[in-house]
Amino acid sequence: MSELHPEAFAFFTSVPLTFQTVHDGVNVEAFGPVFEIDPRTQSLARFRYNNYDRSPMAHLSLETVEKFYEYLPTLLHLQEDPSLVLKVRLSEGEMLVVNNHRVLHGRLQAQNLYIIKMMC
Repeated sequence: MSELHPEAFAFFTSVPLTFQTVHDGVNVEAFGPVFEIDPRTQSLARFRYNNYDRSPMAHLSLETVEKFYEYLPTLLHLQEDPSLVLKVRLSEGEMLVVNNHRVLHGRLQAQNLYIIKMMC
């Protein structure tokens, strides 16, 4: 994203967003930019985004919210780019460990596939 869409990448590395989910009475919140860059190495330290857990953007100016919605389709499109997706079929009893801060991940339960979306 940093090479193909530098303005969107700059936005998502500098604007903190709020994420929230409530499950079984437990409220979990996160706050920060979508892409967190390690200041020592200038490499990706963390990727945080879940479209279903977005919270109100009341802390942002109207102009910033408009920019968010301008750049959001780019982010969502990249998440679905087949060249950035690795599908791994797991057998019963197998486990896959991923760095939750560096990759998106999900499951296609009916197909027994584990999906890893490489956004780094």
